[in-house]
Amino acid sequence: MKDNKSIYLLAGFLIVLITASVGVWYISQPAYQAQKKQSSSPFAFSSIQKDALDKVTIKHGESEASLRKTDQGWIIGGVPAATDITIFLDNLSKIQVGNIVSQSEISFQMLGVDESQGFILSLLSGGEEKFKIITGSQATTSQSFYARNADSNTVYLLYGDIWRFVSRTEEDWRGKQIVAVTEDQIEKLDLVEGAENFSLIRDGDSWKVQQGGTSYPIESNAAQNIFHD
Repeated sequence: MKDNKSIYLLAGFLIVLITASVGVWYISQPAYQAQKKQSSSPFAFSSIQKDALDKVTIKHGESEASLRKTDQGWIIGGVPAATDITIFLDNLSKIQVGNIVSQSEISFQMLGVDESQGFILSLLSGGEEKFKIITGSQATTSQSFYARNADSNTVYLLYGDIWRFVSRTEEDWRGKQIVAVTEDQIEKLDLVEGAENFSLIRDGDSWKVQQGGTSYPIESNAAQNIFHD
């Protein structure tokens, strides 16, 4: 009986040892590590493929900024969008996820992540929504803010330079360059200042000001200031 008991103890010990060894081997495998990393990440920032995106919407209360990619680039409301849209999309993939701040809807309003106060960011490709988060208030440290997935109550502290982009209005997203022309392509420029109006007219390599029926030359430095202010 004593020998049988020793054999059972030894067999049990070997089973535990083998099970532990298999477990250690399994969790060291790349497939497990990738799965663990994916399942532990509450957001999919690193998986954003900006070149595949063709639409970005940012809703804030009743207002919405909708940017769409065309063959000529990103546009908003039929006009070119601000060129730093590409910086914004690059910055999204660099977001760092901090600690959980709250898991209760009671805190949504205080943190600015409720649907009425938050900035609801959606990324789409081919009409399919690929990514959606609600960005809330800025936190105390630099480039930090609160956010949650649109379908989750868990609010996280995030770090990265995107808040200044998602908080823009539609007007802010419009490109400020109305037409791309160089100074040497301009022959005449009509200017209005209050009740006064006058024209700046090219005269060879110099410029002159015309107001009413009177014209007079203008110093080249003054003309340069008008074009480059």
